Amino acid sequence: MGGEKKVLKLAKADFEKGEYRWVAQVLKNVVMANPNNKNAKNLLAESYEQLGYQSESAAWRNYYLTGAEELRKGIVKLDGSQTISTVDPQIILSMEVNDFFDYISITLNGPKANHNNFTFNVNITDLNTNYTIDIKNAVFNYSKGLTTPNSDASLFVDKVTFYLIMLGKLDVNQAIESGKLSINGNKQKFKEMLNLFDYFNQEINIVTP
Repeated sequence: MGGEKKVLKLAKADFEKGEYRWVAQVLKNVVMANPNNKNAKNLLAESYEQLGYQSESAAWRNYYLTGAEELRKGIVKLDGSQTISTVDPQIILSMEVNDFFDYISITLNGPKANHNNFTFNVNITDLNTNYTIDIKNAVFNYSKGLTTPNSDASLFVDKVTFYLIMLGKLDVNQAIESGKLSINGNKQKFKEMLNLFDYFNQEINIVTP
């Protein structure tokens, strides 16, 4: 189309005509090629805002306006006091154990877990319930009410502490030192298993490279 300057000139003219979708289509290529082009980013943000204002769908409105904010302010870096999540942490902590295992299973990194086998007995002390969890063939499985004599280790832990450990929110050694977790067997194996789970990055670029 003749380079960035020409595209921006044409996009400004089309913006005045109300061709916001077309402007967004061409300017996204400019921004992806040169994210330092502030004029292109600002005009693209204005186009997304107009598309957002005209959207009947609340979801699409939010996508557009979030994209506009990213173009103007960049990605918001979390400092530990902020949390952005599609699932409220309190909802996760209140899950039934079976539901939690179903949830955590989707975070298992398959390629990392490949060729790794782990088996653990888990006694949820405040529920007085036993589980066996294992990873084989890059799949996380669990069984309620069962224990196996061939486990790598047996854990004795309350539900919330176990959830926090599995989510990477609580260090294993800290949990043991505080008396909230007891491990009979190979503690190192349990730590190795924890390293196979991904903790999803919430700082995601939507409209910028």
